Amino acid sequence: MIYLFDWGDTLMKDDPEARGPMVSWPVVALCENALPMLECLSRRHDLYIATNAADSREDEIRAALDRVGIGVFIQGIFCYRRLGVKKPSRAFFDAIITELGCRPEDLTMVGDHPENDVIWATDHGARGILYDPFERHAHCTYPRITDLMALCREDQAFKPWGPQETKNADSG
Repeated sequence: MIYLFDWGDTLMKDDPEARGPMVSWPVVALCENALPMLECLSRRHDLYIATNAADSREDEIRAALDRVGIGVFIQGIFCYRRLGVKKPSRAFFDAIITELGCRPEDLTMVGDHPENDVIWATDHGARGILYDPFERHAHCTYPRITDLMALCREDQAFKPWGPQETKNADSG
């Protein structure tokens, strides 16, 4: 499985008062449990960012991720500044599928925005999970988590590989 994560308010806290690329903000912070969740999932899955951030280029997003110690877990970044389109467009989704060479059902999108993350993913055949730590969308009927670590608990219950296999298993 390939996980796509929204960036602002899913992995790193967005500051609505801050201007310019996040990497240049005086203070940047992780969302609660982002680091242990990424450590856990990266053992078995490929992890990517899919963001509409307009102020940051791909290299600036990478630098912001590195600044809080999570860049090492992220294989790639799909962003507005590189693709020229935003979620929930079909073109954004198609660019991801094409670049990764995968099927829609291989993707799980996790984000804090119902339309731009969850509905966008499910409308195109991927799985969508709403990250809702403040329970603003408790009425929603699609998959929803309030703690990022729930992704790891779910992953432990769902083992698409045999018990001895992992994503980066040594080939001997």
